[in-house]
Amino acid sequence: MKNYEERMIEAWVGDNLSKQIWYKKAFSKYKVNGVESYAVNWSWWGFFAGPFYPLVRKDFLGFFILLGLNILLIVGLGQFAWIGQILIGATSGPYFIYKKYSKMKKDIEATVKNDEKRIETMKQITGH
Repeated sequence: MKNYEERMIEAWVGDNLSKQIWYKKAFSKYKVNGVESYAVNWSWWGFFAGPFYPLVRKDFLGFFILLGLNILLIVGLGQFAWIGQILIGATSGPYFIYKKYSKMKKDIEATVKNDEKRIETMKQITGH
């Protein structure tokens, strides 16, 4: 039987099984014994999409932060700007998405008391 956290991630991601597996694995790296932490977590989508990657989950703040960092890297590093893509793919992109999920989950938990209703609320908010 799936635990509450797994079900919340599934509600956030939707019905795509491969995405559910990826997000569960990725998010588990950002939380160690209940404490949030930063970890390297590779994403090919983050690498190829660069600063646009957070837009997958409508994370506009993450998009603007990564876009700004990307512009600074292009200006500062010129021909070595591809390093920014590696950094986004390995660290920033997945982490911004985790932070978006974590905030949404906390907001739901602060207002909805029943676990089943929380999961249903997450599905409604994300459109899944």
